[in-house]
Amino acid sequence: MTKRSPSDFQRDIEMRQRNIVYPDTLRNETRGWRSLITSKKPLSALQVIGILAFYLSALSVLSLTGKEVLSEFREASGTSARLQVLGAYVILFALIGAVFLLLRWRVRKALGAYKRAAK
Repeated sequence: MTKRSPSDFQRDIEMRQRNIVYPDTLRNETRGWRSLITSKKPLSALQVIGILAFYLSALSVLSLTGKEVLSEFREASGTSARLQVLGAYVILFALIGAVFLLLRWRVRKALGAYKRAAK
């Protein structure tokens, strides 16, 4: 690891705290998730509770959506009506998946540009 001057360290801290425009917020969030994933230290109880709350909320949204799909599917009469219900939800989840893939691609592109600029 290279030793940095105090002024470089201070400038780095100030840049991390700025966090008001898109690349800064994205960079800070990815740094936070990366430190959670790659850290050798065990997570604190508060971190575990926070991650569990995040995943439980996502799971509850998915389960409520699944219940809604099943209720509409059971209420639909005939094969074509059932296919329309399922098709609508398949299209919805495909669009959501496409948005997340687009975000993932943009995050990787932005981080790659950031890493190249840092060198």
